[in-house]
Amino acid sequence: MSEHFNNKASNDEIRKRFDNDVALFSNLDTGQLTTIDASLTMEICTDAAKAVTRTSVSSKSV
Repeated sequence: MSEHFNNKASNDEIRKRFDNDVALFSNLDTGQLTTIDASLTMEICTDAAKAVTRTSVSSKSV
């Protein structure tokens, strides 16, 4: 079985691609715009955080 690795990305190419992707998705102004359902996702995450926080606060105050 002979494998050819001529078309594989080098470590530097992978690193550059990864760094570019991180920069794209970590930018709060543009990163979330790259996903179609970003606003729905953020709303669901916010509602989940609120629900957990309310549960935690009310159980501590008892």
